[in-house]
Amino acid sequence: MPHLSILLLRHNGTGITHFPLRPALLITAVLLTSGLFLFLGGMVIWQSVQLHEQQQWNAQRQSQQIHIHERMEIAASQAERVEVLENRVRDLRDQLATLETHSQKKTATKQNLLYHIQQIHSLACQQGSYQCRAILLDTEALEADPINWLNMISKDFHHLTLSQKADLTVLVNSELVQEEIWDLKQNLNAAEQELAEYAILMQAREQEVRQLTEKIQEITGIRLLAEVPVTPAENEGGKGGPFLEESLLPVEEQQLGTEPPDPRVILEKELSSYHSTHHSLERLYKEISGNEILWRSTPTIAPVEDPSVSSHYGRRRDPFTNLPAFHSGIDFSGPAGTPIYAPADGIVRKAGPATGYGLLVELDHGSGISIKNFKPTDYMTRYGHLSRLAVQTNQFIQRGELLGYTGNTGRSTSSHLHYEIHTNKRPINPWRNLSHFSTSR
Repeated sequence: MPHLSILLLRHNGTGITHFPLRPALLITAVLLTSGLFLFLGGMVIWQSVQLHEQQQWNAQRQSQQIHIHERMEIAASQAERVEVLENRVRDLRDQLATLETHSQKKTATKQNLLYHIQQIHSLACQQGSYQCRAILLDTEALEADPINWLNMISKDFHHLTLSQKADLTVLVNSELVQEEIWDLKQNLNAAEQELAEYAILMQAREQEVRQLTEKIQEITGIRLLAEVPVTPAENEGGKGGPFLEESLLPVEEQQLGTEPPDPRVILEKELSSYHSTHHSLERLYKEISGNEILWRSTPTIAPVEDPSVSSHYGRRRDPFTNLPAFHSGIDFSGPAGTPIYAPADGIVRKAGPATGYGLLVELDHGSGISIKNFKPTDYMTRYGHLSRLAVQTNQFIQRGELLGYTGNTGRSTSSHLHYEIHTNKRPINPWRNLSHFSTSR
């Protein structure tokens, strides 16, 4: 086998240096060179695959962002419609109150007529020999059975003699009295029947509207009929948290003699309004149901029942140093051991001790709906100073589930809950969400 050598000329030109190359060394060099090329080729292929996967992930992420933006625009439109429907329900309640006022006035007119008829009947019976059947009744008895009493009055007037009837002309003609009694009986029957039908139909429609509003409130938290029980009044209670340096128009009264509108017209108008409201709410409920995930990721309920605020969000005097400080949440006072509930669906990111917070639970809610402009926003909430935890890290929590119990751990003056809401990693005033949404679980 031939031998290979390397000949190198010496720098002073006096000769050459001979380096023999052994076959084993040559083969090793060739193998190392081949392995290096194979490794570099594999790295190029792996980088190409990673780049392709990254491009696919970016395209998918962009598609999801576009989809979320479209759903946010739909949610903003739905919120405007909810406000219109809320105003409509309030108007319907005002109209119902007006109708009740008219009904009371008609009842007063009826009582006045019955009283005058009773006085005329009493005078007629005193002048004749006929034993009158109808007796004097008090107001409650007249109200209980006016039709039967008017029937007896009519029979008594029928048995009066001509002379007795002539004596009554000073007050009223008996034929006119009987016509008035007949008309009154008919009006009473019609009014009672119409009011009974009206009450039944209105109750049914109102129940349907209430059921739909409750369904919408269950998904979105938006209240249509309920008032927010949380009051922002400051009271003496637990305070704490980490130290942060400061950087319907009233109805117009009418005269008693004014004739109210025909109940049939009011009935048709009110039922038509309730039917229209029911139809609009039903269509809105179907649209909102399609965005249930977004609404469920938005904090819409108070974390404690019967909340009482002891310290507000924003600037305040630190309860420990009495120096100006920024309070990044709301403090809810309450006895130790008060249950704390999740205001929205989310994942537990922290569940344990934290500086300034004591025992802390932190929930990541993901994408929700901004209360300020109904644009996409990420929500995160914190619950500080707990006495005991009921959740673990990375646990999925649904709205209304138990998170833990209030306490006095960490930087706290007494038992309370420190509650924070963060959007896009910045704290916001939790009262903004509580004032826009219902606080009931």
